[in-house]
Amino acid sequence: MIWSIDPPIWAGAYRVAVLSEKQVATQRFRSVQFFLGEKEPRLIVLSTGTTMSATDLEGRVWDRDAVERRFPGAWSALEARLKAMG
Repeated sequence: MIWSIDPPIWAGAYRVAVLSEKQVATQRFRSVQFFLGEKEPRLIVLSTGTTMSATDLEGRVWDRDAVERRFPGAWSALEARLKAMG
């Protein structure tokens, strides 16, 4: 599994980012190579600058530990990306 952070945006006083999951596959048919890709949003992340929260698309809140179990390294990457917005 590959995860990525979509470019964050401002929404009022909040910084908003989306954590997406990506999958890539290849197939070969005779002399032709096919590449297939899929990207699905998994978490919406809000930051006020001092706090950060993550919610999945069904509305369930994820804490830092849950995010790190499913997407290793994502929490600190999200913190850095959102703080870099100013």
